[in-house]
Amino acid sequence: MLPDPTLAALTSLRANAPRALEAVGAVPDEGDAAWWRTLDTRLLPRLSPDFPLIAAITGGGSSGKSTLFNSLMGANVSTAGGRAGLNRRVLVAVHPEQAAREAFLAELFRPFGAPPAPMVAREILTTPGPPVYVAQAALPPGVILLDTPDFDVGAGASYLNRDVAAPVLAAADVLVYIFTNATYNAKANTDFLREQLTAIGRRPCVLVYRVYRSFSDADVAAHAGAVAEHLYGEDHARHVLAVFRADDDNAVAAGDAPMVPRRLGAGGPDLLATLAALDPRELRREQNGLMLGDVARAAAATLARARAAAEGLAIYRDALRLAAGHAAATALAQLPISRIAERIREVFEETDPGFLRFSRKAGRVTGAPLRGILRLVRGKPAPEAPELDPVELARNALVASANTLRRHVLADELAATTTAGDPDGAAVLARIARVRAELGLSGAARPLAQMVDGEAAVDLFVTPPAALDAARGALLARSWPEALERVGAAAPGLLELPEGLDQELTAIVADFRRELPFVKKARAALVASLNLLPPVLGVVYVFATADPVGGSAISAKLGGVFGLHDLWATVTIPASSGLDDLTRAHLKKLLDPVVGRWLATRAAPVAALLDAEVTGAMLAEASARLGRAEAPLSEAGAALARLGGAEGAR
Repeated sequence: MLPDPTLAALTSLRANAPRALEAVGAVPDEGDAAWWRTLDTRLLPRLSPDFPLIAAITGGGSSGKSTLFNSLMGANVSTAGGRAGLNRRVLVAVHPEQAAREAFLAELFRPFGAPPAPMVAREILTTPGPPVYVAQAALPPGVILLDTPDFDVGAGASYLNRDVAAPVLAAADVLVYIFTNATYNAKANTDFLREQLTAIGRRPCVLVYRVYRSFSDADVAAHAGAVAEHLYGEDHARHVLAVFRADDDNAVAAGDAPMVPRRLGAGGPDLLATLAALDPRELRREQNGLMLGDVARAAAATLARARAAAEGLAIYRDALRLAAGHAAATALAQLPISRIAERIREVFEETDPGFLRFSRKAGRVTGAPLRGILRLVRGKPAPEAPELDPVELARNALVASANTLRRHVLADELAATTTAGDPDGAAVLARIARVRAELGLSGAARPLAQMVDGEAAVDLFVTPPAALDAARGALLARSWPEALERVGAAAPGLLELPEGLDQELTAIVADFRRELPFVKKARAALVASLNLLPPVLGVVYVFATADPVGGSAISAKLGGVFGLHDLWATVTIPASSGLDDLTRAHLKKLLDPVVGRWLATRAAPVAALLDAEVTGAMLAEASARLGRAEAPLSEAGAALARLGGAEGAR
């Protein structure tokens, strides 16, 4: 028998493979169902060394199955009337000792998909329904005997009882095939039985030929040999345990006498004794060994599909996170820098030496008359262009980013951009390459990573996995105008200066003063130049591989949000500002860390806002499914690996 470690591995594989498929949203196919059925009906329930031998009497219509069953039981237990298709249920005969064991009966009937129920009247066998059982003392305790419905009543895809007979025959250890001169060469019958006997592994059978008395034993042997070859091929001798002949008799046909199968050849045990003499452990050892390899190969294919689905789900999740990160970065481009510049100027003035603060105040007093005269001379000043409302700019930017991201989520294909230099992007690119290699994908097949011509960027194209259909549907069903209201309402809060920024600005200005001493005139020019910055950031994003820090543009490395680790945000100081190169360089040195701090503190809340209103449910569902799949995939993989060493123990 299979050793306990193999049984444990099979049990783990059976439990975890379906869990893994369900977690990643993969629909089981017939191949999955086939090896699950094999484990449920032919391996797991029969690994106990004291589990009896299960023998199923099978055959075509009016072949004498029920008559043979009753003859072996020594009683008219099953209905036998000579009419094809009479019985529509499976009848299970067990020894009374076995019938008294409720746990045993439950295990016996588990492959049939129904709880054990005793037969209360023979007439129930003529109506469709689950198997029933009878306790028969004539049956050896180590044998379970099944009477099955005809499997050849009907034609083509409309055989009346095959859906009932097939799972029962699949659960049997031995088939007792009874046939007649009219059916021994019937290809449809033997094709069906061959599938049952050889689809996974090889199970033996006993042949019973119901034949005219005029047939010689040589004729019987020849016809039985033809049946055996149809079932097993050239090596049929290994799998046919015995051949019996049952001579036709009017008394048997009338139900007045039992059918007495006679073993062909030089005598030997009768049919029931032949079955009772079989060692189910030895018999199943070979069967289990053959089935185990088939199950392992089928299970490996199932796990490969589950892993591919998990990888696809992870790719989509991370591509969506990339798209969300870049949407957040786009919204940041419209946040105002004027408040930061104004606060730096205030910090400069607050930290000026006393004589400079006095001179500044004095200059305001003494310069007031002169400024009045100049206004009279120049006349009424030209009207200034209306200032842009920073709150409205931020609100519009947030709404635009949210709309774009939502379109990405609901599209039939998700497009995102990254680089190999970003650690998050590199991980997604590696996953895509691995999946394409494992699945043999080429050309435009998705998932696809495509280098942008002449740039460091890589465009990603990913098909949404079916596992997230419900989450996408929920996003579509939400009231989007209400969500946009919430997105826009967050704009004022994003314009607030981050907590603790004053201390950082004070330290930055102090360091700047120490490293770059300058006289009053130079300081005044630098502080005045802060007014020449654009009112909003005017950010242009450049991938780190594109040398973004050249010239005098203010630059800040992004980070803290998925997929933004390889981006530089640059703010160009207008060329029309009139600043000389030295002042522009000083301004850049002062503002680089300030802009970096500003973007870092704003990126996280913007990303959180987009997550809450757009991507959160999708990302949560994807991560939850991947989390649920991790353990069953790992445990099923380990179980499959353990089965690789079981061959020598079979």
